[in-house]
Amino acid sequence: MLISIIFTFLFLFNGLVNIEASQKAKCGLIIQTLDENLNSIEIDYEITDSIGKLKTSIQNQATTKSKSVWILNEGEYKIFGLGSSFDLTNFNFVRVNLSDGEVKNLSIIFNSKTEEVIGEFSTQTWTAKNPIAQEKEINPNFSPGEGGLLIPVMTDNATEPPFTIVNSEGNKFYDQEMGKVIKLTPGNYSVIVGEFIRGREIEIKNIEVLPQETTIVKPTWSSLIINVVDKDRNQLNEAYEIYSLPEYSNYGQGTGREEGFGENLRVWTLAPGIYKIIQSGESQNTYENFTTVQLQQGELTQLTVVIDEETGDFIGAGVLDIASTNVEIARNWKVFRALYGNLQIVNTKDELSDESETSIIFSIQADINSKYENDRISFLSKLFIDESFTREEGARFETTRDEIRFRNTGIFRLTKRRFLLVRELGIYGRFYVTSKAFRQLQNLDSEFEVLKIDPATQDTLIESNVDQTELSPSFFPLTLEEGIGFNINVMKTTNSNINFRAGLGYKQIYNKDSYEFTSDNETQKIYTKIDDNKVEGFEFSFLNELKPIRRVTINNEFNIILPFDKEKSNSFDGESQINIKLFKNTSLDYTFRISKAEDADKPNFENILQLRFSIIF
Repeated sequence: MLISIIFTFLFLFNGLVNIEASQKAKCGLIIQTLDENLNSIEIDYEITDSIGKLKTSIQNQATTKSKSVWILNEGEYKIFGLGSSFDLTNFNFVRVNLSDGEVKNLSIIFNSKTEEVIGEFSTQTWTAKNPIAQEKEINPNFSPGEGGLLIPVMTDNATEPPFTIVNSEGNKFYDQEMGKVIKLTPGNYSVIVGEFIRGREIEIKNIEVLPQETTIVKPTWSSLIINVVDKDRNQLNEAYEIYSLPEYSNYGQGTGREEGFGENLRVWTLAPGIYKIIQSGESQNTYENFTTVQLQQGELTQLTVVIDEETGDFIGAGVLDIASTNVEIARNWKVFRALYGNLQIVNTKDELSDESETSIIFSIQADINSKYENDRISFLSKLFIDESFTREEGARFETTRDEIRFRNTGIFRLTKRRFLLVRELGIYGRFYVTSKAFRQLQNLDSEFEVLKIDPATQDTLIESNVDQTELSPSFFPLTLEEGIGFNINVMKTTNSNINFRAGLGYKQIYNKDSYEFTSDNETQKIYTKIDDNKVEGFEFSFLNELKPIRRVTINNEFNIILPFDKEKSNSFDGESQINIKLFKNTSLDYTFRISKAEDADKPNFENILQLRFSIIF
């Protein structure tokens, strides 16, 4: 009886194990076979498990294709060149571990002559596609007697530094772009990549370019992206320096970026090894405010440095989850949203009369910036709303500042190769809107008779015994500006960015029911209706962003239109803004504006000094 129970239990247990094994999901393994130049190659190989057992017939799946799909159980496997026997002393293999239900992509490099495995080519840390996919996406068409050379990019944000090609005669071709197929005459070449500091470049020699083929250069370098944030993960535009260890060679200075918006992070192309990142201005031998990072050949490392925004000190650093950081870097759209506010309650007491008055000043600003960026196209949309209100005791609320500015600029880059003073040439298009949200009301000292005259029709609108009159309705005057032409970038560094624009400009000012003060007497106030105005001509612009020291940013923009109509004078506008970050979410802003309409004799000037408290969301 006991023996029957034991056999029954063993039978049921074995059945449950078999059911569980049968229900366990299979694993997928996709193998791409490459030669020494990372070109697809049809080559035989075999897969064994950890004890040398051949799991799947090689003749059925991998003898005629450079890319094969394998369905396997979970476990550890080794891939050998066909004909290589399983041997614990044979190191010419690639090892892979498969988990339950997992699908893995594997690129294996073979010696095309001996058919031995050279190693694995992994792009798992990259945010860009693998080199084979990059070449296929370009799909170059070669003329007779032409071949191609591709230096693959590891990131897809188009900020990896250019490289230099050297032919067999020693001639150099500078400023070549990574991720592009460079068409060349077949022959032997060398390429120089990395930060162009004497003695620290990375040279890859003996690269053979064949007719009608693209030679892909296997990365022997490493790529590094450094993201600077505060403890709340807000982006910071703080500076750092990079040194190699143990020789302490300086590779230069980099910066982070503004919160949620701004330029792409710099991609450093460096030799594999250990590097020390320190706060800008610190000694290279410092034991404070530093971190180190190990860079592996052919890999992209994304390092996050956490800084105390108040002191600028490093408070943390490390390589975080790749999947979470890739999303942000690979994303073309970036959005920045901020609210700025200021509330003042001022109480003034007259000691002689012993009377006091209270006034309230309230201002709010909204700043919404959206940016789209890819290899060729850059689009920036900026919406800025500025509203200020004042109320004296016993009086109405008055709008002291009311402005809406909506600016859209798109740039299509024609070339990134430096030519004389031109660093980057492109075509720009812009569309600007300037308006306001509320009616403009004029409070009068006492009751007057208001006359509003339309010079075009000689009609007169009379308002009797009023102490307030409307000068313009909501959203008017409305100014529209359009422009198209060439955008020239002459400087783009971590501390400065300079652009010039030249093209055709158009401007329309719509003054629906808008009036300006003309004259007055003891009983009357006289206002004249403002006509609509349009101008078109050649436009020229200067734009500059400067970061002279830490926490200080200076932005300048100046635009001028030279009208086609000789009877109209030139019109221009300019703005300079200095932003000084005092504390977290607190900054001191000074803005200087100058503008001149085509029908004005003198320009208008405006100076604004603000202490701004911001909320980033």
